[in-house]
Amino acid sequence: MHLDEMAAKAFGLTSFTAVGHLIHINLRDNLLQHKHEIGEALLRNNSRALAVVNKVNSIDNAYRNFDIEIIAKRQDCPLTDEELMVCEVNENKCRFKLDFSKVYWNSRLCTEHERIISKLNKSHDIVFDLFAGVGPFSVPAAKAKCTVYANDLNPESIKWLRINMERNKIPRNMYEIYNEDAKDFILNEMKQKLLDIYDDVEEEEPAIKPRIHILMNLPALAPTFLPYFSGLLNDVDADEQPPSTSDRKTTLQVFKEQSLDHVVYCYCFLKGAYENPKHEVQKMIEDNFGRKLTNEQLVEIFKVRNVAPFKDMYRVSIKLDEAILFSPKELVGIMKKTAGDAQPVAPVTNGYSKKMTSMDTQGTKRLHENSSTDESTDVEVETTKRAKISDYCAIM
Repeated sequence: MHLDEMAAKAFGLTSFTAVGHLIHINLRDNLLQHKHEIGEALLRNNSRALAVVNKVNSIDNAYRNFDIEIIAKRQDCPLTDEELMVCEVNENKCRFKLDFSKVYWNSRLCTEHERIISKLNKSHDIVFDLFAGVGPFSVPAAKAKCTVYANDLNPESIKWLRINMERNKIPRNMYEIYNEDAKDFILNEMKQKLLDIYDDVEEEEPAIKPRIHILMNLPALAPTFLPYFSGLLNDVDADEQPPSTSDRKTTLQVFKEQSLDHVVYCYCFLKGAYENPKHEVQKMIEDNFGRKLTNEQLVEIFKVRNVAPFKDMYRVSIKLDEAILFSPKELVGIMKKTAGDAQPVAPVTNGYSKKMTSMDTQGTKRLHENSSTDESTDVEVETTKRAKISDYCAIM
């Protein structure tokens, strides 16, 4: 069989992704011995591509990047291997630049990015992007004149996010960028911004009230951050004078009067075959959230795409209402305190390669190298540990 036909039949022309001048593929083990021939075949059939890269392993770190290898490169390419990794991509009328070896980018999510942007009420809405990456949600949202608060843990993503905001001529007053763990971002920056938004709406009384959109596009781990929304605003009035002795309204009063929509878009993976997959997704979300969601709170469960055989990506839209944001903080996550000692969830690897997952004393997820081959390595666990999701989720 001609090699071009063999390559096409082995993984199909639709099974690779174009990222600027790169062709990105995930070769199966049985094809690795032919990787260079396959790479050359793809270059012959894609005249605009300068090189073909293969993913060596799974996304196995908190920064969502993965090891890649160049399996084919045009002989006349003037770029070094390191320079080749810097790509330019056009998506949703925006121009993006990124180092593909150091940040996460998935061109197959272009349609989903479009769907979310289409939900925004331009020039009025506010977007909190907890796992912003290089900006596939944040940049077009800010370009559409929404106020954007973008966060990512990866310093390299933050670098390119800033560059992409500038490349797309986004006014500096339309966005703020943070480099924090999502838990800290929710409990500090986002919490304060919500209070500021309430004050502004209370004072200005705009004709069109803003809607608040909270994006959580880290499918393998996003559900584990949901507990931090429970009771987020429960303690903000603790130091205020009682309403009877002060003209100042409590945050809860303002929240009720303004009736602003707060919607979380939480992405997750579902592995396996089920008669009712959406029921399984809802169960996983509720287990992580530590609460049953009402029909009003659970807005939508939407299948984004099939990632692999028996593995799908979903978007779960959740309305944050008074019952969630002002709930007691004791009942958060899958671990609820009981009359006896709480039973901690056993430590899991969540699909990470040679990594263990643990919690620091604030409950923040941290990843560290397993220093030995002994799987009994001690892992610190506390009763507020994020929910175990390995049965449902896996890294792409």
